[in-house]
Amino acid sequence: LGTYHDMISRSVAPNFRTYITLIDALTSRDIEICEEMRRIQLRIHLRLAAEGASYDAYEKQLEALKSENAFGAALTLFQAACLIRTGKIPLNTYWDLLRSCGEHGNVDAAIHVFAHLEKSHVGQLHPWIYTDLIRAYKIGGDLQGAKEVFDEYKRMVRQGNVFGNTNEFAPGVPIWRCDHNQVWTEMLATYLH
Repeated sequence: LGTYHDMISRSVAPNFRTYITLIDALTSRDIEICEEMRRIQLRIHLRLAAEGASYDAYEKQLEALKSENAFGAALTLFQAACLIRTGKIPLNTYWDLLRSCGEHGNVDAAIHVFAHLEKSHVGQLHPWIYTDLIRAYKIGGDLQGAKEVFDEYKRMVRQGNVFGNTNEFAPGVPIWRCDHNQVWTEMLATYLH
């Protein structure tokens, strides 16, 4: 982000590709942060269970990771990219944003990103999109919202609007089957959450 802020301070307007590059980097970093935070939280849990020890150092690490706010920055840049009419946001960028929304349980952001995706994307959506939408509702504590997304997913599959009915990775075993299983598994996990 330092280079981006330097561009702005020098009155160099970022172009569409700049925004997409930054969003992709920030969402990638956000997933790294979330994974590292889970590892630290597990260490805290295991260490406290084993030794009853203090976890001040771990708490400082968690605070440092939280302060990066890669997710918030990615969403802000997404808003800016949406205003530029000269480019089309790639599907993987939407997916990365939705994955981060899911990790944070940020339902409002997930709805916003998904609504923009629906307006701008022509063709079938990938099942992973629905997995991450359901996860956002799960972590956000909204079972009813997750059910609605799951029902919409099933409706879209019936209509042929979700990717995955022709590719095969082994004779007779469709590759999409694993991706669709992830959606169902996430919904089951939501019921148990």
